[in-house]
Amino acid sequence: MNALAPGLRATDLNPRAAAGGDPAEAARGAVRPALLSDDGPTGAFFSWDGTPVPW
Repeated sequence: MNALAPGLRATDLNPRAAAGGDPAEAARGAVRPALLSDDGPTGAFFSWDGTPVPW
């Protein structure tokens, strides 16, 4: 199991996040850990760009 932090995104749910990143960019980041192979990393926390983040 892994976790992902999508970061601040400009969406209709958060209008003050106009300076946030593109939601599609975060979606690509969410797909990356979902498609990891069975022998990929587990127990990790990733940023939207795939960078591991310490717990």
